[in-house]
Amino acid sequence: MVILSKASLSKCVFIIALFNLVSACTEFPAFPDIPIQGDMAVIDAMLDMEIIEDMQIVDMDMLLEADMDMLLEADMDMLLEADMDMMPIEMPDMMLDSNFTETVCNASLHIEGSERRIINGEIQTGEPLPCNLVGERFLRVDPVNDVLLSAELPNNPRIDDGVTSATTNYTYFFMAREVTFKQYESVCTATERPEDATTRINQATCFAPTYLSSFVPANKVDDCSIQKQPIFDASADGMMSLGEEQADLPMNCVDWESATNFCRQIGGRLPSEAEWEIATTYGRSLFPTPWPDSIEDTQVCQYANVAYPDTDSCQSSNPTYIDETGNEQYFQVRPTCWGENNPNSEVNPIICDAVGNVSEWTLDDYVASFPTEPSTGSPYLINAQNLNACPGTAVNKVTKGGDAETGSIQQQEPIIRLFGRKGESCDDEIIGPYIGFRCVISDQNHGVPSWTAE
Repeated sequence: MVILSKASLSKCVFIIALFNLVSACTEFPAFPDIPIQGDMAVIDAMLDMEIIEDMQIVDMDMLLEADMDMLLEADMDMLLEADMDMMPIEMPDMMLDSNFTETVCNASLHIEGSERRIINGEIQTGEPLPCNLVGERFLRVDPVNDVLLSAELPNNPRIDDGVTSATTNYTYFFMAREVTFKQYESVCTATERPEDATTRINQATCFAPTYLSSFVPANKVDDCSIQKQPIFDASADGMMSLGEEQADLPMNCVDWESATNFCRQIGGRLPSEAEWEIATTYGRSLFPTPWPDSIEDTQVCQYANVAYPDTDSCQSSNPTYIDETGNEQYFQVRPTCWGENNPNSEVNPIICDAVGNVSEWTLDDYVASFPTEPSTGSPYLINAQNLNACPGTAVNKVTKGGDAETGSIQQQEPIIRLFGRKGESCDDEIIGPYIGFRCVISDQNHGVPSWTAE
């Protein structure tokens, strides 16, 4: 029979507990417990009995010393390395019970928390994803399965019935608001168009707002943000919100190619139509509107900047300015995230202007009847060459979300819904004040080439 001293027993118990802790944190087989019968009070009583003098006491200190030194000095990284593949990797703190969580572009020009993300269905750890929009909020979208899409409007006017579905196996970060005029102006400065598409792609050519406004119809150019942003900044509403996120108008009067190259220059790309709808509907949990179901169509102006056929639209909810004649005017396109309910904190706490204000470019080629096979979140392209450069007026790209001029009007009635879509020419010679965009940042580029400044 072997009896342990109190010091030796304490050391033994410590080792057992530590080994069991390692076992619990990994999938190593647990070390066998040393069988000790009875509780510690009984053992202490036995140690105090005089009979112990007649027993052979084995000092376990020497026996355990080598193991203790090895345990305490061991490099636990080496000890655990073999089983790291079997260990579950914790996601960032923001990853709670949802596939849709808020994050931000931090001061280091990285997406906060993006160092751990899902790529091709596997959790991976690496360098955080770059961004070039300090303080900008993003919606983190982790993989989803079989989210119904609604890309074919004639088959889905007002019912919760998707015509196809998307399953993604990667993490992407979706801008919470539309790219602002000030953001765009700080990045895009080109004033001439290289004729060669490869050159435009390699240079990530995006045109300056002054250049783009020369292609806008004369009766629409005054509604371009290049004209309206200074007016807003000088207005009473603009002065009151100076320095806040609401102070910026969305970039509009922008062609598809300039939009996609802006996104490339900040480290991302345009979203696919599937990604756009998955993000704005939170995997369709908010479908078909980003406001409460109890809100009637005629009440949505406090949530979205849209128009109706039989009303004065939502302009009365927009900020105002005094024109050259001294009259008060409403802004047709209002600042991003304008109003207390855009977004609605109880329903959609991050995405702004998913419906109305300006419709938004996507990567997809427009077709009237969307393919019905399940999607992987990638864009639909008639020709693969249409992904990075616009071949001309013959190709239309999908815009999503409706705008301040038409809402999402289809089928002779207003459909102010998240599945609103139109086809717009990607050519820079046919642009107007009611199209803007937002960007996605992700390892999954869908074939869009990354860009690095020379």
